[in-house]
Formats: sequence, structure tokens, C-alpha cells
Amino acid sequence: MVRRVAAALALCTAVYLAYWWRLGSYGILGPDEARYAAVALEMARSGDWITPRLWNHPWFEKPPLVYWLAAGAHRLGLPEELAARLPVSALAVAFLGFFYLWVRACFSPSAAVWATGILASTAGWLAYAHVAVMDIPLSATTGIAMMLGFQAVTMRSLAAATLAGIALGLAILAKGLVAPVLLLPLFWFGRKQWRLLVSLLGWALLIAGPWYLICTWRHGTEFLQEFFWRHHMERFATESLHHVQPFWFYLPAFLALLLPWSPTLIALIQRNWLDSPVARFLGLWWLWGMLFFSVSRNKLPGYVLPLLPPMAALLGASVERCRHLSLLLALTAALAGLLPAAAELAPEAVVTGLSRAKLSTFPWPWVSLAVISALVTAYLTCLGRRQWAFSSILGTWLAGLVYTKLLVVARLDQYASARAIADQLRGTHQAVCVAELPRPLWYSLNYYVRSSVPACVARPAPLVVRQQNGKPPEVIPAQVVP
Repeated sequence: MVRRVAAALALCTAVYLAYWWRLGSYGILGPDEARYAAVALEMARSGDWITPRLWNHPWFEKPPLVYWLAAGAHRLGLPEELAARLPVSALAVAFLGFFYLWVRACFSPSAAVWATGILASTAGWLAYAHVAVMDIPLSATTGIAMMLGFQAVTMRSLAAATLAGIALGLAILAKGLVAPVLLLPLFWFGRKQWRLLVSLLGWALLIAGPWYLICTWRHGTEFLQEFFWRHHMERFATESLHHVQPFWFYLPAFLALLLPWSPTLIALIQRNWLDSPVARFLGLWWLWGMLFFSVSRNKLPGYVLPLLPPMAALLGASVERCRHLSLLLALTAALAGLLPAAAELAPEAVVTGLSRAKLSTFPWPWVSLAVISALVTAYLTCLGRRQWAFSSILGTWLAGLVYTKLLVVARLDQYASARAIADQLRGTHQAVCVAELPRPLWYSLNYYVRSSVPACVARPAPLVVRQQNGKPPEVIPAQVVP
């Protein structure tokens, strides 16, 4: 009993430190988080829960689920940054609990522990749980719909189909029609149980349909053209949104999202993929998602976040059976030890892009930690103490994460958010424009001043906001602009 209580306390502490500690201690980051947070704040203030608005204009890029959740948090009186992010982070953690129970039922308790620990500590799941964007809500609701849908068609359960349909409806409210497209493997896998699938779709329409119908009634073709044509059809098939990447883009992107567990993909080679229906279902889920997103012309790394749960489930089951695991877990531990070094790139990467971010000095302390962690993990694995090796990896990862939140988050707020600049501008009645300000910082500034700040022209405004040479953004009088 005492050991169970201690384990529960340790788990709750780890979840709090990883997902909720200092969640609101850094300012809103742009461009996506700034726009979504602004829409949610406007929704909370106006009381209009149907029409998303950005700077008083209807804005139909995304459906309203995240706006509703954040607006509700604002109504509860939470600080702005925490109100925007906490619903997303809470969904990420809640899904981990559901994920554990599902994997446990389909594989084993040990596989569930491995799979949940892997998913919870991936760079993708953790990073996107700390920003108020749509990727975690889509991933969580789609994942629940897929998993419950699988239970429905294999166990012929109408209750599971109903719950899966509700989850799919929420997924459609999270990010639109991409959700039912991602569920196509489920429809194929359960094609003989078509009555259950019809029930699932019916519940999805019942949950998601009212908002779409009311929004169409209010805004007509404006909503239909912007939401369905531009942000679904054109985003998939044309280059109009300027996020064009090559077909193979998501292979390295997914490996990055899966860090530090990317080396364990090799364990999948040693598994017989035809040994169980659930393994085939998870493999088909992942393969179809990768193919669909790769065919799309516009690509962003977060788009493939919904594919982390099936891969984590497969890895959890495969690692449990893999015989030669010492090297794979040692490499994983080394990558976990390098987390703080990678995190130090975050402030510059948010503003200028990851390809331009550079470390000022070689991270000797973190290289040393990576080596020690790898040696300890390999030793424990060779002794047959895989659970201890697993705990060692997660402990190294959590220690690096705590360091990151203590030191790197402050730099993130200083360099990659305009919150401090907005504090300087409050109370002034002078006009402001931006010069030499990267796009993410400009969107962050727009959020905090509650309007779209114009770019400086030939005759700049009295106050100019700019950022130069990787320094924090600053406010200067127009007379000193070179």
C-alpha cells in the first residue's frame, strides 16, 4: 500500500513538473498561438461562441473547440497565458491516462507502462502540450476515436461506437475534415461492421454539425470558401499557403517529434507485424497518416502529431519483447541527456527557425550527462533490469526538463515573446510601428496590444519596435532609427 501511494505521488509530481509547472510563465508565442489566443480572448469578452473573430473581423481558419476551451478558462479568471494553454495541456495529460488503459487492455500492463512513458516524454507531445494550438486537441480526440472505434468493431460494442463518434465529432470541431480522413483505416478495418460505423458517423455529425450549420447560416459563402476551400482544399493541393515541403519531409520530422525514443524504432524490425489484429491496426493507422500528410503540398511538423500515439503503442509492445535492447536504450538515454542543450536553441528557433539557431558554446555538461546516462542504462539493461533502465531514461529526461523550465523559459519569454514590449507600451498614447521584427514576434505583439500593428513606412510612427542581432526586441523613438 505504501509503495503504491509513493508511486502515485511520484507520478503526479512528474506530470506536474513536465506539463503544468511554469506553463504560464512565458508570453504568447507567434504566429499560430498568438492568433488562436486572441480569438479565444475575444470570444470570452464578446460572448459570441459561434463566430471566431480576430481583431474584430470574422476569422474562419480553424473550427472553435480550442477557442471554446480557452474562452471558458478566461471566464474562470485564469491569467491570459495560462488560460490559453491549460486546456490543451490538460487534454494531453488526460489522453495519456486513456492511452495507458487502452494499451493495457490490448497488450499487457508492462507494454502500457512503456508505451505511455514513451508518448509522454516524446519531444512532439511535450512541446505541443505547452502551446495553445490545435495539434494536441486533434491528436487526442482522433486517437480516442480510433481506439474506441477499434474496440467497437472488434467487440461489436454499440457503446464504444457511440463514444468513438462523440470523440470524432470533437475532433472535427478541433481541426475540421482532416479527422474523418485520418479514420479511414478504422472504416476499412471494420468494414463488415457497417452498422456500428454508421452509428459512429451519426454521433460525430450530431456533435460537430450544429456549429457548422449555424456558422454557414450566419456567414454563407464567406465561411464556406474560407474554411472549406482555402483552408482544406487549397492547403492540401496548392502552394498558396507557403508551407510547401518535399514528399519525404515527414520522415525526418517524425523522427524529431519522437525524440528521444527514435532509436527504438529499430525494435519494430524484430516484431512480427501479423501476429495480432491490434498490431496490424496500429501499423495501418500510422502508415495511412504518413502517406496522407506526405501527399499534401503544405506541410508543418505538427501535422503528424496524431501519428505519435499509434507508434508509441507499437514501440511499447515491441520493446517489451525485443531481445537485444541495450544499445537502443543507451542511445535513447544519451538523447534524453542532451535535452537541455537542444532546449537552449528554442528561443532563437521560435523567432528565426531551427535551421538558423546555434549554440553559443559546446554543451560539455550535457554531453557528459548523456554519456553517463547511456552507460547506466546499458548496464541496467544488460542485468535484465529493463524497468530500472526505463526509469533511468525518464529520470534523466525529467531532470533536463526541470533545468529547461528554470533557465531556458526565461530566455524564451525575453527573446521570443513580445509581452515585455507590450508592458512598455501600455499607457502611452503615441502611435507604434514595427521595423526589422520577425513574423513570430510581430504576431505576439499584435496579441498583447489587441490589434494588428502596422509596419513602419517612409515616415515611421513616433515609437518603433524592432529586434536586431539576436537581441531582445526593443522600443525606440523613430528619430534614432537608422
